[in-house]
Amino acid sequence: MKVCPACNQSYKDDINFCLSDGSTLLKKGAEKPKKHSYVNDVLALAVLALAILLFLSLISHSWSDPSSDSTGAGPNAHTHNWIGPVGAYLSNWLLQWLGISAFVFPALVALAAWRVYQSESLKPSIRRVTGFVLFVAALSTLTKLVGVQGGIIPEFLARYSTAFLGWIGSTILFATALIASVILLTNATFRSFWTSVDLAKANLLVRFNEWKQKRQGHADELAAAKERSQKRKQKREEVVAEPPSTILVGDDEVSVETMAAAAAAGAQGELPLGNAAEPEISAPTISASERAANAIDIPPDEPDTEAPLEDESAVPETISISPVKHTGDLDEGIVKDIENDPAPAPEPPKPNYDNYMLPHPSFLTAPEPPIEQKEAELRALATELQEKTKEFNVTGRVVHISQGPVVTTFEFKPDPGVSIRA
Repeated sequence: MKVCPACNQSYKDDINFCLSDGSTLLKKGAEKPKKHSYVNDVLALAVLALAILLFLSLISHSWSDPSSDSTGAGPNAHTHNWIGPVGAYLSNWLLQWLGISAFVFPALVALAAWRVYQSESLKPSIRRVTGFVLFVAALSTLTKLVGVQGGIIPEFLARYSTAFLGWIGSTILFATALIASVILLTNATFRSFWTSVDLAKANLLVRFNEWKQKRQGHADELAAAKERSQKRKQKREEVVAEPPSTILVGDDEVSVETMAAAAAAGAQGELPLGNAAEPEISAPTISASERAANAIDIPPDEPDTEAPLEDESAVPETISISPVKHTGDLDEGIVKDIENDPAPAPEPPKPNYDNYMLPHPSFLTAPEPPIEQKEAELRALATELQEKTKEFNVTGRVVHISQGPVVTTFEFKPDPGVSIRA
């Protein structure tokens, strides 16, 4: 444990400075931990109850209730105070002696209850008692000096203080006493106050600098964006290069003026494009006899006949399996297409390698034997595939298996009524 040398406040070992006045904490000697007394709890609860009773009696005070200054409305009059006759007498005494500042008295009693609960000893501190009395006297006298009706104590202090110091001097005196009483009642000091002010100021400056940097960065981004927009605008407004004065038609160059003159002359004029003239192409004509000879007899439309659907369940389930195709097993159509392709253009002469000796075939790595699957294994895989699709409510059967050297594909046909989404 550590203790503050100024206010004797105890702190944990991980704190080095007092939170109230900023003083450096001193290491406290090893002491036996003191047990919290139940007497503190009971006494603090009693003082708190007294503070509540005083507050309720003050807010429900009525001058018509019987008290030390009044007999009430009669012997059978009803007491209006919420705490009864005791509350009527207490509130009357407080208002008569302290005036309007009596309403602060319950708050001071509640603060005293909190101090009793936290204290290790029931012996009251002289500093706290002095601060309590000084606060009540200074506050009640200041209320009288500002013109609010006060009680006996503020009236006495205000009258004699103004007789010697005047109104301004009395106000300064009791304002100073009020601030001193706050320091005595609490652990607050001017040093801790200015430390808090400096901390708040530093936090405010940090926030202001962050805001300023953020705003400056935003302004830089806007400036860069405006610069980019200006550059794009300048590029769009650049003058397009003038068109050439001549137009290349075939191998001849024709001036733009000549093209314009030909266009203005109309369809009868011809554009002088030199000696090169394109031959006219006439549309082909077909005589009536040729059209009759080329006519094709179109048979009349025949009614569409659909073959009756066969019941798939009646046909035994058969799966066709395509054999593995190796190199050289090409379709005849593909071979014919390759043979009918036009001969490639002649290539330039290549160097002569007549004396070149090919390496011996023993240098080549023998190919791996092809992986072949048995028909029974393929059918077992097809059955397993059908069972797996049933788990996802997709029923059907495998109708064809295409076996390949690397990838084997299974053609799956869903049952009627099964919707398939791509």
